[in-house]
Amino acid sequence: MNKDLKNIVKKFLSFDINEDIDKSSQFFAVSVALIKLDIGNLNSSSLTEHSDYRIVKNKFPELVSSFEQIYNKISYEKRGVIFKDMKLIVEKSDSFSDDIISWSYQFMKKTLEKEAFGKLGRDKVKIEGKDLLYTTQFFTDKYMAEYLVNIFCIKLNKENIAKTTFYDMACGGGNFLNLLANKCFDLLSKYKPEWDCDKKVGFILSDMLVGYDLDSNISKIASISVFVNLAKYCSISKIHRPYIFGGRFDDLLGYIAEEVQSETLNNTSIEDCLNKPHDHQRFFITNPPFMGKRDMSLELKEKLNQIFPDCNADLCASFISRSLERLKNNDSLAVVMQSNWMHLKSFKKYRKRILENYHISDCVDLGTKAFKEINGEKTSVSLCFFELNKGEKTRFQNYKYLSYKEKEEALSKIDPNNVYYAYQEDFLTNEDFEITHELNDSFKTLDKLPAYGNFGTPMQGTSTGDNKNFVKYFWEVNDNEKWRYVSKGGGFSKWSGLNYFKVLWGKNAEEIKNNPGSAIRNIDKINVTDLVYSDTGTLGLNIRVLEHNQVFIASGPGIEVKYGDKYAHLAFLNSRLASFLLKMKNPKFTVSAGYISKIPVKEKLLHSETLSSYGKQALLLKREYLKNKLPNPEFDETSNYENAPSDEIIERLIISDFKNDFSRLKLADRIDQEIIESFKLNKKELKKITSVVGSSPFKIKFSQDSSINLDDLDTKISKLLDINCLFKGKSINGYTYGTDSIVEHLSYEFHIHPTKLLKVVSDNLSKLHQTKRIFLMDYYHKFLLTTLNVNRISDIPKTEISIDKLIEVFETAVANDNYSEDTRKLVEKLILKHHFKSFKKRPFITLDSTHVKVGHHQ
Repeated sequence: MNKDLKNIVKKFLSFDINEDIDKSSQFFAVSVALIKLDIGNLNSSSLTEHSDYRIVKNKFPELVSSFEQIYNKISYEKRGVIFKDMKLIVEKSDSFSDDIISWSYQFMKKTLEKEAFGKLGRDKVKIEGKDLLYTTQFFTDKYMAEYLVNIFCIKLNKENIAKTTFYDMACGGGNFLNLLANKCFDLLSKYKPEWDCDKKVGFILSDMLVGYDLDSNISKIASISVFVNLAKYCSISKIHRPYIFGGRFDDLLGYIAEEVQSETLNNTSIEDCLNKPHDHQRFFITNPPFMGKRDMSLELKEKLNQIFPDCNADLCASFISRSLERLKNNDSLAVVMQSNWMHLKSFKKYRKRILENYHISDCVDLGTKAFKEINGEKTSVSLCFFELNKGEKTRFQNYKYLSYKEKEEALSKIDPNNVYYAYQEDFLTNEDFEITHELNDSFKTLDKLPAYGNFGTPMQGTSTGDNKNFVKYFWEVNDNEKWRYVSKGGGFSKWSGLNYFKVLWGKNAEEIKNNPGSAIRNIDKINVTDLVYSDTGTLGLNIRVLEHNQVFIASGPGIEVKYGDKYAHLAFLNSRLASFLLKMKNPKFTVSAGYISKIPVKEKLLHSETLSSYGKQALLLKREYLKNKLPNPEFDETSNYENAPSDEIIERLIISDFKNDFSRLKLADRIDQEIIESFKLNKKELKKITSVVGSSPFKIKFSQDSSINLDDLDTKISKLLDINCLFKGKSINGYTYGTDSIVEHLSYEFHIHPTKLLKVVSDNLSKLHQTKRIFLMDYYHKFLLTTLNVNRISDIPKTEISIDKLIEVFETAVANDNYSEDTRKLVEKLILKHHFKSFKKRPFITLDSTHVKVGHHQ
């Protein structure tokens, strides 16, 4: 449905009707409503005379006014196209038909949402006004809504159904309300069989459903959506307008305010609807607006801090705080909320208040990829149920590591094996009251272990305040002594690597200190720093050694080893278990120093000679691997590429990389075994670890009979390598855990033991044609550097040579290789495309019509 609906919205917006998003969305809402009510031919002059049209107009005059205004602007032909497309999608989308009106608005406002986010950072612009509404509305996917609604509806019976009201106080387009309307009708049919359809629908609208949204436009759209949905049960002449209220103009807080300001419907306000008798049961169910303090206006930030100081000026947390305050007696609250409240240190007091005063009856941790229409690691959500009355244990379900489709399936049919329980009082015993439910389910012995921070100090790095001008690729600033090599992160690489950058440092960071937007951190610790890491934690920890004369900044933070052996530290932090433990405690896309400090560790591991030896060997192997990879500074000698590339040379390069990779992977496996054995984990805990970060590919059953389609293998290898024949870190086998080993990746991909994989590659090098082509072009690129006397990337000479002379040199190499392309085309391709891409679009070799220039950066 979504794809078709997006196309219709896109087509409609292309008509250029010069109306704002509110009126356009209202036209769409009324159009779909009329189609669903089957009001004849919408493109007919007799439309306004239809009796049902008049009823709709009488109940929703503002919406129909916008509809008629735009209707008269669009040509007869264009109206016909839109109405025809709408009718097709309404007829085709049975399971989503109730939500078509709301989702059309979601897709329609997408452009305005992007524009609002695009303003951020320009002249200190923050999101406010109408932009605040566009950027904080994320409609709830049906599988989440159904889960929340079903949990509440299970509690209804013959005795209490007539004394129950559902409230959605951030109702958006009405997805929850539509689902509730259908559920309530079914339940009333079951428990009040004597009531006719008119009475049931009337009771639902007058007593059972209440909605509110700060965006008055979307509240009107929700109203007509619910209205039309209920029309399938009785005549629309019998249905009154739902109690779905819109916020008032310029109201900044909406539902978060102590008293909600709203329009009135039938002389009734939202506050009137909230006031129910003492014995009445209220169920609050909603997906509140999401926005952190960084992007919001100063005025809103100050108001939120004043009302709920422990919410860290977070819009979602403040909304939930107000919702919890409104609970009384047997009320309950169900919300779609960001998961960061369970872990972030900034929510410590907020967590404590909730844990001490409310009962979390149910929590489903969905993690990221929970919304079909929202991508990104930062949107990590959970479904939570809160009550006033203290209950027994909290029921937890964890689906963080599943795909969107798997999350849908898991919530539609709960597997008891995925359910576990914990006393929420237990979370009050840890230092920051973190709701580490996955660890509380098992891993009981970890509480007795010291934290990594007792032995090593992870540190924040300096923020330059202007990376565009302060951070450059090292080959761009080779000759300037003010620039220092820097750990910047920017990828996934263990042991060593990602050393492409230099920072404008000067003496003791003086250049950065002089930049008003900078933040100087831990520069006095650089000389005692041993390790660095990428602060992007999507794929897990990837720790590297700080190189000689290298500094670190914010995105590539440092670690000082205080006690133990630095290579043992390196090995432990690069282990599967360390990444697993970090993921259990760290909900963020960014890995902060504090969360690494909290990883539980066995002290003896950090002094282990065995781990130290493995760590050193892995580091040496990675450095050896990088020596052959552009544009790493480790690649500092081109003399190995003076000869024409033969098949034998290219195949030797391929198998050398695979053998190096295999050896590093074997060491990583030994490290993992050493650490797991030391922690003495049980089967349940080991299974949990595997479910999150996978298991070693060396556990794949070794079979002599296993076979691989060589064409598939060749294609896969060629796609996994970049233009420099470097394998970049990727997630493995569907887990949220990364690898920088192509052998590991392929072992999972083809379900083959690494030893067997290495033999297959070794025995069939001549048949890996696509792979050999990549290595051949990489060789030619290095041959080009050699010919141009570029021996070290860190010391690029400024020279030039005629293109004809360069082609002469290449003629011999191409002739020996039987290269199919013209030599001139090869050289031009190497300079204009290959070198350009290889050196990150910052080439130092350029070509004009007659000459090749070296050392002149674009």
